[in-house]
Amino acid sequence: MKSFRITTTAISLAALLLVPTSAHATAGIPDPLEVDSQTVIVWGVEPGTPGEEVSKTELIQHASEAGQDIRPQLRGESPRDFEAYLEPKSELKTRAANPAYVPVKAWWDNKSSRVAIRQGNASWGWTHVGKHNVSMAMMEKATRFPQSRVRQGVDTLVYRTPANEYRCWLAVCKIYQSMTVVVVVNTQPLSDGLPKGVITTYCAGPTVCAAWVRKAAG
Repeated sequence: MKSFRITTTAISLAALLLVPTSAHATAGIPDPLEVDSQTVIVWGVEPGTPGEEVSKTELIQHASEAGQDIRPQLRGESPRDFEAYLEPKSELKTRAANPAYVPVKAWWDNKSSRVAIRQGNASWGWTHVGKHNVSMAMMEKATRFPQSRVRQGVDTLVYRTPANEYRCWLAVCKIYQSMTVVVVVNTQPLSDGLPKGVITTYCAGPTVCAAWVRKAAG
């Protein structure tokens, strides 16, 4: 009888180990991608479907093609700082006859064109984008790493930039959540040498950006 109990236990353990990863949740076993995983944010690649998997090697390659090195994130380091792409504050002319036109910040986009954001008002600029839960870092990254950059008319550029959050474990990464940031910029230069700048920024779908996107931008 003792021998029978040991054999039954061994068979049960073997069956447990053979449960496919996709069936872990059903079997009540934590998915290894949901525990002890490394969170990685990639901007400008194809928007993903939550649960979709990609190898870590492929993800590094996709991010590199979009202009980002995510290897530091995979090592547990903070995402790289993008201050090198910003216009030094001392070079901005902060006086304007109309307070709405005072530049708050300026930087370079992925095509080496200057982007600026001015104080604006309820309809455009820095004052306006706050209602969409948008941060400065979100706009900078969305214009540095867009999936698409389309000119509309003579003086408008529209950037669409997916932000994908991946959870990586061993050699596999799984999309946890995804959201696309849209930035609309007026490129018409004004007397201070900067473009009129950002008209609006929002997240496609809900319009108001999720807190995790804002946090992910830094």
